[in-house]
Amino acid sequence: MPVLGIVLWCFIGYFYAGIWYRKTFLPLKFQVKQKNLFLYGY
Repeated sequence: MPVLGIVLWCFIGYFYAGIWYRKTFLPLKFQVKQKNLFLYGY
């Protein structure tokens, strides 16, 4: 059943991409927001 394997790999890839996205982009977004708050007051 190769289709099941493909689905499983897609799910694992999506899961790890989600973790990587949270670890990489959300802190950056938060820092930018803090910077804007510090510089412009919003």
